[in-house]
Amino acid sequence: MSRVSPAVRAALAASLLCLAMLACFWPGIAMFDTVNQYAQLRSGSYDDWHPPAMARLWALFHAAGWPGQAPMFVLQTLSCWAGLGLFAAALARQGARIAAAHIDSPRLDLKPNPLYEDGDLALMKTHYYGGIKKYQWVARPLALHGVVVKKDGTRVDVVIGEDPDDPVVF
Repeated sequence: MSRVSPAVRAALAASLLCLAMLACFWPGIAMFDTVNQYAQLRSGSYDDWHPPAMARLWALFHAAGWPGQAPMFVLQTLSCWAGLGLFAAALARQGARIAAAHIDSPRLDLKPNPLYEDGDLALMKTHYYGGIKKYQWVARPLALHGVVVKKDGTRVDVVIGEDPDDPVVF
């Protein structure tokens, strides 16, 4: 029995992940920008905001009887995983071994120098991730994780909100 090369395994993994993504998220999620572009496609009146090549390609799918966001979802998913698969296969051929992980859990991060005062309130500039909306986080308890580096260089890890005895942060 022949051994499967690392490049073939990388391509196979990318193919399986692509199929899993298509199955899990079918027929795709149309965000505001997608809905706007699809409305332009249906009306035949385009503005210069969206790439003309993508608009034309989507119009061809639509004319061929494949309406909705599904054709673009398939095209973009296949393109993404084909690119990642080719990249992984090329790295594998060179002998690279890479493990990667990603989590898109909702969280708020503080921006550099986040503290400021407005209207007698101390506020912090934040950036949110993971699909959380600006109005959602105020209704759920939060935990604060961070690192403070003092002027003398000592590091202090800060964790508030994980222990049941900690104050509740909203």
